[in-house]
Amino acid sequence: MTAAVARHPKARLQICYDERAAAFYALGYARATGLPALLICTSGTAVANYLPAVIEASVDHLPMLICSADRPPELEQCGANQSIPQTHLFGHHARWFFDIPCPTESIAPQFVLTTLAQALHRATGPFAGPVHLNWRFREPLVPVESPISPDYTEPLAQWWKDSQPWTMYAHAQAQGLPALPPTLFASVVRAVRGVLVLGRMPVWWDRTPILRLAGRLGWPLFADIGSGVRLGMQPSQRILSFDGLLRDPRWRASSKPDLILHLGGPLVAKHFLSYLEEHPDTPYVAVHEHPERLDPTHQVQTRLACHPSAFAESLCALLSVDIAERSQEWLRSWQEADQSYLRHVRETLDLDDLHEPAIAFDISRLIPKEHALFVGNSMPIRDLDRFADGFGHAVPLAANRGASGIDGLLASALGFVAGSRTKGTLLIGDLSLIHDLNSLILLKQSRIPLVIVVLNNHGGGIFRFLPVARFEDIFQRCFTTPHDISIAPIAQSIGISAAQVTSRSAFRDTYREATHALQPVLIEVFTHTDRNMAFYQALHAHTITPFTS
Repeated sequence: MTAAVARHPKARLQICYDERAAAFYALGYARATGLPALLICTSGTAVANYLPAVIEASVDHLPMLICSADRPPELEQCGANQSIPQTHLFGHHARWFFDIPCPTESIAPQFVLTTLAQALHRATGPFAGPVHLNWRFREPLVPVESPISPDYTEPLAQWWKDSQPWTMYAHAQAQGLPALPPTLFASVVRAVRGVLVLGRMPVWWDRTPILRLAGRLGWPLFADIGSGVRLGMQPSQRILSFDGLLRDPRWRASSKPDLILHLGGPLVAKHFLSYLEEHPDTPYVAVHEHPERLDPTHQVQTRLACHPSAFAESLCALLSVDIAERSQEWLRSWQEADQSYLRHVRETLDLDDLHEPAIAFDISRLIPKEHALFVGNSMPIRDLDRFADGFGHAVPLAANRGASGIDGLLASALGFVAGSRTKGTLLIGDLSLIHDLNSLILLKQSRIPLVIVVLNNHGGGIFRFLPVARFEDIFQRCFTTPHDISIAPIAQSIGISAAQVTSRSAFRDTYREATHALQPVLIEVFTHTDRNMAFYQALHAHTITPFTS
């Protein structure tokens, strides 16, 4: 299999030193392109290392094709070297599994082609995700010439001349509104205090119909950092600080909506869920292209399984005139509160203190429009979601928020930038990068111009915000997992340019310079959890005037 790919003139080949990094690289590539990368590995524990990325791809509906080599049946469960049971190794995380027998002329060659066509369909279809093909081989395991009957490949004569798969699958396209409940359109038209929520969406989705619908409705817009609408300067009714506002119980209570329309996947924002729970009688409509339940508070009353852009386009067609005027007072109240909160955020940020929210803000303001942005889990994605500047460049952004793990993030960022065919920035925490140090070698090998901004607070800073922080006897040792590792010297030891910064002005200067580099650069920012906590405490002291209309 490896020889076939390596010798194929159209293949783009990426060699990875370890299988976990390879799988996360494929995951990042799928996030950028919507297309599956082909993963090839040998038998045994090699294929097992794909599991974390397979889980993420399954949860987030990203295509992935796994081709694992395997021993022949007679060498299974008999002590043969490098042989483990690989049948259905990924369980229900795989959209499809097929065990391909050892090659023999008793099997028609069309069998291989229809199997591959089915695998691609299952990986990229309406319920996209990882597919596992387990290929069994007998020796010799090298690309030597083997005698084949002259007429064995005759049925493939026409296929050799074409560039199409043996079997073409036509994917059903989501058109219009599927089985629209008769009361839904009436509820939208009647809503005066509606809220439009945009959750996580793939970077390749067309958001134009969604933005058109937002303007037609005129409701406050809550845009998640992964929606593709949180960065940049549009639309005007976007509430940048909605999660900060919803943290205040008085604002949540006084700002009861009469309809919530949620397009796309889940949100990073924690307090939106509290908003839902406090208003259980508010009609909550969720629209996403797959039929899975996305409802952690169990509040969704109407669930439409169709593409959000198709839904938005169809709903705009039904709304013959804008209905935004009736919601002007409701929108204005959110905008005034948003501006007040943002002024307080900017005043606090302008103190020029070095903490992690400030780094997230600075990256969102300074990142060039030619870059793609990948964001690590734990605090980086939360800080960027809450504090990103709304007037920087609307760059493509991705994060592994399906299962929200902290493993494989550097490899995912490399795949995302490679698929985007552009330069990129990765914002990541120290523990996350320590999880994926092997991928520094992949970075050095591929020489992708990626700027890695690693926030080193010497442990798991997010746990400082959780109730377990009160229990000092176990908190520091067991939950923050403290360390004294400096990451920049590790990068430098393998030939990657790296710098360490201890002030905010130094970070800005270093980051600006790094974005122009033609090779990878790592910037290690030393932060302190005490400063992060102090920033949040100052922020939480801000008083929000309740909605009084």
